[in-house]
Amino acid sequence: YGVIILRIGEYSPQLKTIYSEAGCPCGVVITAFNPLGQSRDTATNLAAQLRLGEHLRALSPMVIEAEGADPTGTWHSRNQSSIATGGNTASASGN
Repeated sequence: YGVIILRIGEYSPQLKTIYSEAGCPCGVVITAFNPLGQSRDTATNLAAQLRLGEHLRALSPMVIEAEGADPTGTWHSRNQSSIATGGNTASASGN
């Protein structure tokens, strides 16, 4: 899919295409890195992200690996994220 930049509150035609291709009207962008804004070491973050990815792949017809970054530079570390499509993905975030 190449680079897709998502911003809170902004419509993304690229994300709409992904949802359409997956046959789903919605999805989630989620990370297991630094839960609740509390810094964790890289190994802990990566292990948590791997577990989340396994869980998402069991629930979702399409999971795309992503990367999160703070455009203001306030949060200096980049994190791994996932975009998962489908209605069952809400349970991945605890909702």
